[in-house]
Amino acid sequence: MATLLLTAAKGLIAKVGIGGILSGAGAAVSGLGAIQAGKQQAAAAEFQARQLEASGKAEMAVAQREAQEQRRQKELVLSRARAVAAASGGGQDIPLLGAIEEEGELRALTALWEGDEAAKGRKAQAAASRYEGQQAKRAGFVRGATTVLSSVGQ
Repeated sequence: MATLLLTAAKGLIAKVGIGGILSGAGAAVSGLGAIQAGKQQAAAAEFQARQLEASGKAEMAVAQREAQEQRRQKELVLSRARAVAAASGGGQDIPLLGAIEEEGELRALTALWEGDEAAKGRKAQAAASRYEGQQAKRAGFVRGATTVLSSVGQ
């Protein structure tokens, strides 16, 4: 694309003389500046996308740690319930132990689900950032070409 712009600028210079040379040079520089700006916006969007993805991975790691903690807490409560049952001389309350098990696992799975949803949201934001960067890059090329080509028509 940059080669096309430079070729157009050379044609302009040959046709219009020193005034045209200065005008063509200005158009070429302006066109290349627009292209470079688009590339810089795309690079910034890619950086932001990588940061969002890293944030999503961190959120998933936090959720995994929370799930482990919920399971640990469940085991502590189950242990305490068994110890109390044994100390009282009675049998174990199987429905109570089952309810504790279910609640603990529900809390662990909920933590994992929340982390997964947060990570999905970050991935979607990263994809949107990349798309915006691609569009900015394309727009820079279009602005650059338009600047050079419009000066050719003058």
